[in-house]
Amino acid sequence: MNNQYLPKIEDGSAAASNMNMNDIDITPIRYESLCGDSIFDACETICNLAKKENYIVDMKFNDINICAYPHTTPASLVEFYYEESERRREEYINSPEYIEQEAIEEAKLSKQQEDRD
Repeated sequence: MNNQYLPKIEDGSAAASNMNMNDIDITPIRYESLCGDSIFDACETICNLAKKENYIVDMKFNDINICAYPHTTPASLVEFYYEESERRREEYINSPEYIEQEAIEEAKLSKQQEDRD
């Protein structure tokens, strides 16, 4: 498991940065968020479940894996979610596919403008 996808805890460190995740064979409890759940509600739910069960709980929210430990706060998970969303957005905007798509759209708009003139 790559630590870059683990949420940061209050002290700013990655939740499992002091562990070698390859040495641990743990299957977390999987939570399926409901249609219409906000990221805030879903994170609160998995944090409460992790505390209640004293175990790791994970979920996929808008294709982002989020993992809660018994000590994790909902706010840290929400922050992780938005940071990861922004990282993925930036990665896409800088991708060749996006740049190519933008050029195609610009050409279409230019053509439409020429046709109107």
